[in-house]
Amino acid sequence: MTQQRTRNRGLKTWSAFGNLGRRPSDYEVVTHHLNHTARPGHEPLEMGPDVRGNVWLRKHRDNMRLQVADWDAFRDPDAVTYATYVSSQDDNTTPS
Repeated sequence: MTQQRTRNRGLKTWSAFGNLGRRPSDYEVVTHHLNHTARPGHEPLEMGPDVRGNVWLRKHRDNMRLQVADWDAFRDPDAVTYATYVSSQDDNTTPS
């Protein structure tokens, strides 16, 4: 008797990335929606609008002259993560 494996076609672990058709790179994983305080239409911090942190973020971050339509659209051309940086620094050191 042979068993047929049924593949679960529901949401996968990486479904937040949309239909990539591949596993996201380490760089994409650690930079995807990294800033949880920058959700459009929400208070920066999950507290009331008059909390000092929310007032400060609205005044000094949200109302500054430098405006970008989508901060998450930036991609580092070198795709440097902490792990790749540390590895490259380790490769550059020579024992004395």
